[in-house]
Amino acid sequence: MRLINVRLVTKNDTLIGKTDAKRDFPLLEQAVSSGPTAETLLWDWSDIRIATASYFAGTCIPLFKRTLSGELDKFFVLSGINENSAEELKLVLDAEGLVMLVADRVKGTQIESVRLFGHLDQSYLETFKEALRKRTVSAAALYRSSASNKHSKIGKTAWINRLSNLSRFRLLRRTKVGREFVYEVPF
Repeated sequence: MRLINVRLVTKNDTLIGKTDAKRDFPLLEQAVSSGPTAETLLWDWSDIRIATASYFAGTCIPLFKRTLSGELDKFFVLSGINENSAEELKLVLDAEGLVMLVADRVKGTQIESVRLFGHLDQSYLETFKEALRKRTVSAAALYRSSASNKHSKIGKTAWINRLSNLSRFRLLRRTKVGREFVYEVPF
């Protein structure tokens, strides 16, 4: 996991509007693009006093959309974002229909807890929570677990679809192990 200190990259602690976003986008793009593929980037916002919705819409969101399209093979986790900036980010994520990981507690580059910003369907949210709890899951394991508990009548294909979509949303990392895919949280 690599840390990106937004304050150090932008040289500002107040990130307001499209003009600032246009100025800083190349700097953030360069910071994100360097490094190995499939890495997790921990975006540290702790030294930022305010970042507005239009700033997020002009910087983070276009970069995040590149991960969703497959153009950029990275995983994003935001940390240290203050309450005002968090509200601004949530506005953009809701408008765009996106979901991002936000770390609540971080020690160095070790993430101790996360939450999701943006809207995620309840079935995906439950599946993500299970992956977060177990750290590594497969559709077969979730199917066996739900069938043995008799809490759910979800078939294996539904578990495959849920995990595949969470991977496509860049909330889980997918790895092929033998004949099946295994999913894990990207940190």
